[in-house]
Amino acid sequence: MLRPACKTKNKFVPEKSSTFKPMSTEFKIRCYGGVVAGVYANDRIHIGGKDEQHLTVPNAMFGLARDLTDAFEKAFARKKTFKLEDDAIITLEK
Repeated sequence: MLRPACKTKNKFVPEKSSTFKPMSTEFKIRCYGGVVAGVYANDRIHIGGKDEQHLTVPNAMFGLARDLTDAFEKAFARKKTFKLEDDAIITLEK
């Protein structure tokens, strides 16, 4: 079942990617009083629009969220840096 915040978003469909590689490693992140969980994967990622120059990152590791709690969804809805209209959450680690 899709969360309310996900129903109108673009979804990543691994079967449509010829470079997608699933990983067996799972993740669970607790923050903002909630939890998001899923699995890691590798794929080639393009940053930028289809009709413009873009950055290509081969073998980029990312997380595919499979479950998130109400508290996590509500916390991000309140954050000014993330809008529920966005399709992804990207974080950069130090």
